[in-house]
Amino acid sequence: MADLALRLADAGVGVVLLGCGVVTGLRHRRIGLVMATAGVAWFLGYLAPALVFLHRGPMVHLHISYPTGRLRRPLAVLTVVGAYLAAAFDAIARNPWLTAGLASLVVAAAGDLFARTSGPARKAAVPALAAACGFAGVLALSSANSLLKLGADRAVLTT
Repeated sequence: MADLALRLADAGVGVVLLGCGVVTGLRHRRIGLVMATAGVAWFLGYLAPALVFLHRGPMVHLHISYPTGRLRRPLAVLTVVGAYLAAAFDAIARNPWLTAGLASLVVAAAGDLFARTSGPARKAAVPALAAACGFAGVLALSSANSLLKLGADRAVLTT
């Protein structure tokens, strides 16, 4: 029963990403496309185990480029390109050291963007920074779980 609940919750994440991407894309084409791509990538992991981490590329892109979908800083570009490359190769995506490095890059890129934002946009950037740091925290937790052999796979899946 717990496995069914976990599978339904996991599928719910993909549905929300895909649905929100479509709805958001009606007004903000670029960010909606990135979000919908994350949703599609989420479901591709069901089709082939080698694609289970594919969603990381578009998720990092979403967090680093929100709300415009544009990558405005060199560190942001480096982080997103690295995330897509790592996500495309299962052996790289499964490496806990590289996952920890990606988590660090996400925090650094999001912090860089936030630090360089001013005026009214800075207030709007607070939730984007929090979301990026939260996603980086999940990556870091996954990495720590593997490196330290915590056996907290279910806890990582539910965060």
